Amino acid sequence: MGLSAQAVRRLDEASSAMAGGDLVRAEAALAAALALAPDSTEALRLSAQLQQLRGEHARAVAILRQALAKDPRDALLHIGLGVSLQSRGENEAALSALRRACELAPDFAPAWFNLGRMFQLLGRPAGAITALHRALDLDPEHLAARLLLAAAQASLGAGAQAAANYREVLRREPGHPEAWGGLSALDAERFGADDVARLQQVLQMPQPTPHARIQLGFALARALEDQADYRAAFRALRKANAWRHRQLDWNAARMRVHVDAVLAAFAEPLAGAADATLGGQVVFLMALPHAGARLTGQVLAAHPYVGGVDESAHLQRVVSEESARRGKPLLQWLGLATSADWAPTTWRASGRWPAAGRVSSMRTG
Repeated sequence: MGLSAQAVRRLDEASSAMAGGDLVRAEAALAAALALAPDSTEALRLSAQLQQLRGEHARAVAILRQALAKDPRDALLHIGLGVSLQSRGENEAALSALRRACELAPDFAPAWFNLGRMFQLLGRPAGAITALHRALDLDPEHLAARLLLAAAQASLGAGAQAAANYREVLRREPGHPEAWGGLSALDAERFGADDVARLQQVLQMPQPTPHARIQLGFALARALEDQADYRAAFRALRKANAWRHRQLDWNAARMRVHVDAVLAAFAEPLAGAADATLGGQVVFLMALPHAGARLTGQVLAAHPYVGGVDESAHLQRVVSEESARRGKPLLQWLGLATSADWAPTTWRASGRWPAAGRVSSMRTG
């Protein structure tokens, strides 16, 4: 049985409110819609989306599973479930949900895009490339899929293919800051005089976010460097760095104090660890951009006993969630933590530790 016109209006209102960031109005509209149609899977899906926007990922998962009990073949519900599970760190379950969405809706580009995004988040760019190619076969205008495909290709060293996809995005949207930023990160790509002119023109226009202007500024510096206009390149770098510093409220002295405090906190290993060698197989590569960390990671990953992934947010997420649970920043609770607090079994039991994988090296920077 279809929804009443009033219920449909309430759902449209909720969707528009969420798109505009008005979560209070969205909640009221969804409550009204559910009162009119309590079995509506669309109302439940939007309710889960609202919880996801609020950071209530467990609640979102529960609502989506309730909806799937009513309609297990709804691909949109499986996509929502995959996104919510990933937000909770349940990566393999998320991957399963997104694969199911692709099985149910093989001609639906967003299903393949979300599967590709999940593969990329898991540090599995080959899987991401396959899924994203499928998304673009279905919808060549899906710019987010093309950007993610380019990033996956770049991470595997396929610079020419990545550059072609970034250039295709720029053909369709000449001022796209993420495409310019990705292109400028490709060491083998060379910028021409026309690129300099286009970037200068784009930077004269209002940008949607400060980050967009920063990306374009660094891309311009790279383009000017490729044209051997080093004086102008340094001017562009100084300007982009000034924008970045303002965005971060960055202070060199304050950062130095913070780094020294972190180093001091980890100066000695924790006493009482059941396995003092735990984590010894993990290799972190940290470097400034374009300092060779990617190449070093690729060399290490070529060894049969080493697996490589791109920058991983797992550790940052675990520490952030523990800081939120304790109500204190890392440096204020670190001295109170015991070896048991850091044990993988503790984190997995609480649902805050990523699923185990075979990857034994991670790169940041």
